[in-house]
Amino acid sequence: MCLAERLHNISLGLNANTPKQTSFKEAIKNSCPNAIEHRTKRGRSKMFRLMTVLVGISVIACDTRENISAGSNSRDIAGHQSPESGGVVSNNAAEPPTVENDSLSLAAAPSGLRHPGVLVNAGQIALLKEKIAQSAQPWKKAYDIISTGTLTSPSYTPKPWNIVECGPYNKPSLGCDDEVRDAIAAYTNALTWVLGGNQANATKAIEIMNAWSATLTDHTNHNAPLQSAWAASMWARAAEIIRYSPNSGGWSATEVNRFRNWLKTVYLPKLRNLQAYNGNWDLSMIEATMGIAVFLDDKALFDTAVARWRQRTPAYIYLKVDGPLPKLPPGENLTQAQLISFWYGQNEFTDGHAQETCRDFGHTQMGLGAMINAAETARIQGVNLYSEQKTRIVAALEFHAKYLNGAPIPSSLCGGKLTLTRVPMWEIGYNHYANRDFLSLPQTNALILATTPKVFRPSGSYLHMAWETLTHAGVGSAGLPK
Repeated sequence: MCLAERLHNISLGLNANTPKQTSFKEAIKNSCPNAIEHRTKRGRSKMFRLMTVLVGISVIACDTRENISAGSNSRDIAGHQSPESGGVVSNNAAEPPTVENDSLSLAAAPSGLRHPGVLVNAGQIALLKEKIAQSAQPWKKAYDIISTGTLTSPSYTPKPWNIVECGPYNKPSLGCDDEVRDAIAAYTNALTWVLGGNQANATKAIEIMNAWSATLTDHTNHNAPLQSAWAASMWARAAEIIRYSPNSGGWSATEVNRFRNWLKTVYLPKLRNLQAYNGNWDLSMIEATMGIAVFLDDKALFDTAVARWRQRTPAYIYLKVDGPLPKLPPGENLTQAQLISFWYGQNEFTDGHAQETCRDFGHTQMGLGAMINAAETARIQGVNLYSEQKTRIVAALEFHAKYLNGAPIPSSLCGGKLTLTRVPMWEIGYNHYANRDFLSLPQTNALILATTPKVFRPSGSYLHMAWETLTHAGVGSAGLPK
């Protein structure tokens, strides 16, 4: 049973075996499986009120409770296989500033935003080029993997769709895998070019971005916001590297402007409104919005993403200072029973427990990964979100790494059962807290350095997470503003 349906049943005094009322069936009949429409009309019960930056709208909130299990063939809600199951490898913006083509620099644009500045920065790129040239590990091995892989092959061909339709339970999945794969491929080629200098990779990244920006007009069905977030996060990274790094060549002003308008008209409308839903959705949408804002050189949009991060992050990770119960998501007014249901039945909370921990570790890491990715981009832009939620994020990293490392699961935690899988999202957060703030994160360190049951380094790619060992292992504060 999905989250919205479970909370609806709570409000009606129903249990999982109680027949649903006809009115409830009619409410969800034409939307999505196990969904309920929540409107903010006066006089109606409101379990979820959509918090938006600009306007209030009606939303459909439903969930898919498929688990992402290590070693299984289960698929997540957009139809992507688990990262360890052999699956998919996974607006008033200013005019773009002029890029000098003689050197890499963390240059501030007229807006005050720095370029390149989505997840990776110029000083970091320079350091990584040195490490690769010296055959230093783990960077050289990580670079060799992406530079010789299928995503960077000269024969790689993008597969753009006019409309990408992603429904719950992967029904339907029309263009969803192709979009995410191609977005990752664009980022992978951009990285390979900027670190290795092969112009063919820059050309391939441009080819992929041009193909999609000339074709895709919309995302539809229930998972449209989440699908948009995953893809846009990668598009923004790729575009930022190609547009704002010297000597990329080949991406004409006409193509750049089309790509900019495409992000604004196709992606941003799906990302603007926070969902009254599981936290990995909101956090992924925030990450994507922030990346687009930087590429568009839109300081107001960037500030909006920062504000949303500050609201959503404390409600995703529990700390004892929050009191006996977790913080409510922004704009919500849930009863204690509804809040516990929202946290998948957990009623005893420990520092670092996340809203989706008892759902499965795959979705939890997707949420943490998006949270950390956004914090990294903000840090490049001179905003230290990491510091604002240091205790909370470190607790979450260590809490979840402990169980991924094999710690016994207490009966008080999710009924003594956890759905464990490992997602490649650990390097960026660890680099910040261990190598910049000099904190001890023994569980996270052990997970990153693990050689059994599976080697973690170099990390791979999955949805909005990719190649973190290459980009962030041991880079410290390289290229960051003071």
